[in-house]
Amino acid sequence: MMQRRNIPPRNRRRTAFTLVELVVSMGIMSILFGGTISAILIASHALPDGQSPAEQILCGGEVVDAIAGDLFYATAITESTATAVTFAVPDRGHGAAGPETIRYEWLGIPGNPLTREYNGGVKLTVAAGVQDFALSYSVTAAKLDIKKGALEGSERVLLQQDGTNSGTPSDFAIQTGFLCAESFQPTLPGTATSWRITRVKFMAAPDAVLDGKLTIELVQPDMSGKPGLTVIDKVNYLGESTLVAKQWHEVAFTKAGGLSPSSGVFIKFSGKGTGTVALLRIGTGGVAAAGTAFFADSGTGTWVESSTTNIWLSVYGTVTGPDQGAAPTVSTLHSVGVALQTAASAATRVETQVMTVNAPDVRGL
Repeated sequence: MMQRRNIPPRNRRRTAFTLVELVVSMGIMSILFGGTISAILIASHALPDGQSPAEQILCGGEVVDAIAGDLFYATAITESTATAVTFAVPDRGHGAAGPETIRYEWLGIPGNPLTREYNGGVKLTVAAGVQDFALSYSVTAAKLDIKKGALEGSERVLLQQDGTNSGTPSDFAIQTGFLCAESFQPTLPGTATSWRITRVKFMAAPDAVLDGKLTIELVQPDMSGKPGLTVIDKVNYLGESTLVAKQWHEVAFTKAGGLSPSSGVFIKFSGKGTGTVALLRIGTGGVAAAGTAFFADSGTGTWVESSTTNIWLSVYGTVTGPDQGAAPTVSTLHSVGVALQTAASAATRVETQVMTVNAPDVRGL
């Protein structure tokens, strides 16, 4: 009969933890979990939340760098205030070819955003809740070295003769072969280089028979100082029917420019018709105004001067001389100071000075 073998208890396999072991292991795990959670909490407090001074400085610096990057290439400044700037930059390939426009603006009210506008488009916020934004400009002003040329002045009265200064009113009958002329040389500034006649007013009445035409000419004097044959400009006035008695009539001249300051001009009246073409108002018995002289041809083909007669005339014109205007001032922008504060603390203020490589012209700002 086979004998039964007894196995000692210490050699038997264990299939579970004892209660003591389980309690001890749970305590160790609690300690490990507690430490892990604490480490996570500490690490979460170390993460930036966007409100710390360091984070505000970092964000503000990025905005200031972007502004500086745009201003660096500015080619023209069209607006330059303490809180807004508008400028052009070379073509960046957005839309039509040519310079493009950038505008930064802060309304100057703490808490309002700083915006950027590109080519007149939508305003985009580049920094919210801005407490301060300030721009300063380093500008050098200089006179432009411009060689000035001749400048023609505005129209002025060059001669005024009427009933107040030309003797007793009378009429000169303009007929074919019966004509008259007034020599005229205005008083001009010493710097004048030339002058021009633009308009002439005269007083004339029609005759009883409306069959003639009146001609007004500007002619140069001949060698003897009488009306010559060189015509500067000419107006064929309409027939007698257009003349209104006791009224001033006006003719305009477009070719009577470049006249020498040392030379005079004759204003000559002649007519064509079967009888009297016009009754031209003159003054007799007076003293000729300075720079004037009256000549008449009474059908003989010879000009005769009268020192006591003047034609009633209003002569308008311009005077040309050296440009005496002040040289324009051009202001060149060398750099722009940019300061941005995005939080209440002054410690978050970011400042920079950006050079404008193209030295844009800021004339007129």
